Amino acid sequence: TRMVEFEGLSERLYRVVRQAAKETGKSVRLDIVGGGVEIDRGVLDRITPAFEHLLRNSVVHGIELPAARLAAGKDVSGVIVVALTQEGNEVGVEFRDDGAGLDLERIRAKGVASGLLDAWQWSGDAELANLIFTAGFSTSDVVTELAGRGVGMDVVRAEVDAIGGRIETATTAGQGTSFKLVVPLTTAVTQVVMLRCGSTRVAVPSTLVEVVRRVTLAELEAASLSGTFADSRAASDTPTDPPPASGSDAQSHPHPHPATALAIDLEPLPALPFYCLGALLQLHPLAEAVTDRSRSVVVIRSAKKRIALQVDEVLGNQEVVVKHLGPQLAHLPGLAGITLLASGAVALIYNPVALATLYGAAARAATEAACAAQGAHARPGSAWRGADAYAAPSAPARPALVMVVDDSITVRRVTQRLLEREGYRVVLAKDGMDALTRLAGELPCVLLSDIEMPHMDGFDLVRNLRADARLRDLPVIMITSRIAEKHREHAGQLGVQHYLGKPFVEDDLLALVAHYAAQHGPYPTSGVAAAS
Repeated sequence: TRMVEFEGLSERLYRVVRQAAKETGKSVRLDIVGGGVEIDRGVLDRITPAFEHLLRNSVVHGIELPAARLAAGKDVSGVIVVALTQEGNEVGVEFRDDGAGLDLERIRAKGVASGLLDAWQWSGDAELANLIFTAGFSTSDVVTELAGRGVGMDVVRAEVDAIGGRIETATTAGQGTSFKLVVPLTTAVTQVVMLRCGSTRVAVPSTLVEVVRRVTLAELEAASLSGTFADSRAASDTPTDPPPASGSDAQSHPHPHPATALAIDLEPLPALPFYCLGALLQLHPLAEAVTDRSRSVVVIRSAKKRIALQVDEVLGNQEVVVKHLGPQLAHLPGLAGITLLASGAVALIYNPVALATLYGAAARAATEAACAAQGAHARPGSAWRGADAYAAPSAPARPALVMVVDDSITVRRVTQRLLEREGYRVVLAKDGMDALTRLAGELPCVLLSDIEMPHMDGFDLVRNLRADARLRDLPVIMITSRIAEKHREHAGQLGVQHYLGKPFVEDDLLALVAHYAAQHGPYPTSGVAAAS
């Protein structure tokens, strides 16, 4: 009942192309192939804005003007093809145009000018093409409603990553560009891998589970001490059978479907960040004691990040119905959904990579402290103190808090995603008045502010900060399109520490934020505040 044909979206997509073509003075035809493929309505509703971004991008940057097409021997009307294919539990949606293709030299020049690339650095075509997904990156010299804003392709990638999909890009000079989005067929019914840590069972989407490894206690001890996991065993030493499903909630079928079966990799793995699942969930800093000579380590992959996760037991694959969390819990990091198991028990569905990004340092500290507390009798990864052991070490610090003040919701969200991806907590304000109200609570380590805002602009906000004894020393980084020297000097006179122009270089901003986060010191945890 949740599945709908992609064809139902066609009129909306046709309208987007017509409007974009009219505004750019181009002649463009849109063809939809495979529109009868059905997709979960929830997936389709969430990813539709990304489809619209891609179509506008194809019209503005891909299809040439009629005169240029005639000069190149092409038909005066450009063609954009949207082709859909179903590939197992995924749907491929390819956006293909017959335009000029990506101007890789121009992209490289923009990358060097914006500090994303070094002038002497060699970059392959794939790396250059990937730059268009960088926040704030645009090759357009003129800012219009359709181009030059530097916002669009980064949003597309963020939305695709958020639902567990991926983007494949291909381009040929003079012939066109294609973007293939591979997204889940449905998020309502999905395959998960059930994992156990202590008495708690959690689910992880099967698409995130790359491999399951059996490792010896000695290897596990080395990984726990170093914080990284690298399997050096030869293929002949690796078990070839996946761990059997167990428990009333695991599948009884001995041979899961190949598309969802747990993979047992035979090749050595590169060194990956290593965590105990119980520590990430703030349940148990160490795994439970065992008599077996080997333990399970699960390699999780989300987008481009991979981690190794120690669990007490891998229970097997299951097909579950995903229940949405609701607005109250939807923004909890790492929590993807919730499901009811066949036994009636509730299981939370997690993305462990997101948990590790935010709580990885605290989890490592808790594990190390628990090992030290047990002394020589504790072999890391082979002993478990129980839930009370987690409270024994001092409570780990919360991630640093950063305030972003900007009247543009797009800029606020893009900056929020950037900072949260690096593990910071973020509070947003739409203008100076809103920022002062929010500063009555917890103080951030640094404040990022625009200048031009209604009600109270950035300059007035800084004046109010410097006049308040409590807020006087709060570091401020101005991020604005006003790059004239007189504005920069005025900001310095008011007490602004740093002044960045838009679009800013992500690495520069993150370096500044990290500097002030380190100066601020640890944020104490209290109750459930750390999870918020």
